[in-house]
Amino acid sequence: MIELILGWFAAGLVLLTFYLQTIPSLRLVAIFSNLAFIGYAILIGATPILVLHSLLLPLNFFRLFQLLRQKRISQQTALNPTILGSLLLHMQTTWKCNGEYLFHQDEQANEIFLILNGEVKLVGANALLGPNQFLGVISHFKQKATREDSAVCTSDVQVATITREKLRQAIRQNPAISEMLLCTVADSWPDEIVHRTTPRHWNPSAAGL
Repeated sequence: MIELILGWFAAGLVLLTFYLQTIPSLRLVAIFSNLAFIGYAILIGATPILVLHSLLLPLNFFRLFQLLRQKRISQQTALNPTILGSLLLHMQTTWKCNGEYLFHQDEQANEIFLILNGEVKLVGANALLGPNQFLGVISHFKQKATREDSAVCTSDVQVATITREKLRQAIRQNPAISEMLLCTVADSWPDEIVHRTTPRHWNPSAAGL
């Protein structure tokens, strides 16, 4: 009797996911569905169901964590949260140590960086960039993609990175990403010229290096 109730409960949760309109809520219900199916499979001895939902459970947890992290980052920036969220799906997060270089002048520009925590100094421009600021946007759109400056971490820094190839894929899936990045370049360009002579924090939301 218990296994029958649990089985119908799990099936009902699967049905509910088709009516949900937001991905985070869908993932959350899917997690409870996985747990219910795991309990049901244990009670009736259904190994295939047990294996399937044991594999799906950590995947749904991971995807929900990604979505919540992207939502948090999007809310902290003035950029369009929906478009930024679609870009963050393609980005990898990593930590850099104080004093570590993100890149050096004249080297190949293969990645775009989004600073999540900490500060990065542009050596030649003598400018500091902080959370929610981009690095490497202009280089992506240049025919000869080389760095125009060096960037060094002035604290422990958490950055999200994306390669040029993955960025192209992201733009093909959502062309609005390209417009968002171009807008950040346009907004930062006049200030970039001014701040090259000012050793203070850089205010634009994107650095074109």
